[in-house]
Amino acid sequence: MYDKVMTEAPLDIRRFETVQVVLMFLALISSFTINHQTLIDTLVIGIFIGLTLLVTRGRMNWARWMLLAIYLLGVVVEIWNFRAILAFGHPIIVVGSVLLRGAALILAFTPQSTEWLRTAPQQA
Repeated sequence: MYDKVMTEAPLDIRRFETVQVVLMFLALISSFTINHQTLIDTLVIGIFIGLTLLVTRGRMNWARWMLLAIYLLGVVVEIWNFRAILAFGHPIIVVGSVLLRGAALILAFTPQSTEWLRTAPQQA
C-alpha cells in the first residue's frame, strides 16, 4: 500500500521525504558525535521522522502543519540562543540545518503537494 502511495505522490512530496530523512540521519550522527544528548535527540528525531511519514505515506495534512509550527518555534529559539550557538563553535552547521529544513518544508507546501494532500482518500 505504501509503495502505491509514493508512486502516486508528486515529486515535491518524494523530495520532501528524502530530504527530511537525510537531515534526521545527519541530526542523529550529530547527536552521537557533538551533542552527546542521545536519548532526548533520538526521541525527537523519531518524532520528526514519524511526522514526515504521516505526511508522505499517510497523507495527513495536519502533520505537515505540525512540522511547520515546530520548525518556526525552533527558528525563534535558535535566533534567541544565537550567541550561545556562536560560542559553541558550530554556527555554520546550525544555520545550514535551518536553511535545509526550511527548504524541505517548502517542498511540502508547494501547490502540487497541497493538492495531493487535499485529495487524500478519507480514512475509515
